[in-house]
Amino acid sequence: MYIKKAILASVILSTFILDDCQSSSIQTINLSTQYKNKERSSKNKQKIEKEIIAITSKIEEIKKDIKIKNKEAEIAAIAEKEVTNKDTKIKKENTSDLYQQDILQKIIEVKNSEESEVKKSKSETINTGILLKDKIEAAEKNEKDEKEAKSKADKARKQAENLSNKLNKLKLKLQNLNKELKNL
Repeated sequence: MYIKKAILASVILSTFILDDCQSSSIQTINLSTQYKNKERSSKNKQKIEKEIIAITSKIEEIKKDIKIKNKEAEIAAIAEKEVTNKDTKIKKENTSDLYQQDILQKIIEVKNSEESEVKKSKSETINTGILLKDKIEAAEKNEKDEKEAKSKADKARKQAENLSNKLNKLKLKLQNLNKELKNL
């Protein structure tokens, strides 16, 4: 009878011990899982913070690039304006030159009778022709410069737009990462 009671007591005691061990084991597993989750969350948080820092520095670089491109666009616009002003001035000079040429032509016709005057007017005509040729070449060069200035201004504007688009995308990504960080 004592043996049966002892066996029964030992079975009951071992059941309590087993239950206690199981609950301790479950608590240990739960604590371990919580620790791993916190560790994973901490690593994710660090990763997101690093991405935020990288994106922030990239945004600053893009802002600097945009400022530079805006300056280039301003300079190109100023250069374009100067080239246009030069071109207008040359066109006015050309009109004046045409008037002068007309007068020279009349002078040449009047003094055509005297041979020495004819030689003189011929050399003047040649000189005027050379001057006209130089002015025409200068006008063509200014026209080319104007086209190049416009092209540079357009390129600078396009680059500024592209950089602005990149900046907006990075800002959006930064907002998403901040939301993710808050959710952690």
